[in-house]
Amino acid sequence: MKRSQERLPFTYLVAWALLACVIPSSSFAGVKGDQVLYLGGTAKSLAAGVKGRLNFQDAKVGVFVSGINRLEIPYSQITKILYGQIAKQRIRRYHCVTLFFTGEDGNPQMAAFELGKKAARVQVHILEARTGKTVEFETEQAKKSFELWLSGKNF
Repeated sequence: MKRSQERLPFTYLVAWALLACVIPSSSFAGVKGDQVLYLGGTAKSLAAGVKGRLNFQDAKVGVFVSGINRLEIPYSQITKILYGQIAKQRIRRYHCVTLFFTGEDGNPQMAAFELGKKAARVQVHILEARTGKTVEFETEQAKKSFELWLSGKNF
């Protein structure tokens, strides 16, 4: 297999993550408090646009729960944490975190989430600590906004 063909699935995942964080949709209403919205990804058990909760309290596995549906991602399998913003209204931006990970079958996977204010501040730090990964940013503006967001200065 050619080297370019080996990277093709990862390239598609990156493109999907960027689209999920940039393209606003009327069906994706903003989340509040400690809510989380699954924007989309490779999980077969979840439909894009479902609200739920992220739980990073387990020492080995992060879990997104929406009703009876669950997405479990072992921290050891997370390869990248990407932060971006969704511009849904002229003056409002929403926080988006995309997790890239290796699935049980060894293939690259991803899950993009919109985070409510309460859900995000603590959970991003827990996620970094559990994975040993540092958050990466889509743009320099996203990085500045993220730093302000975590400090609480823009609320």
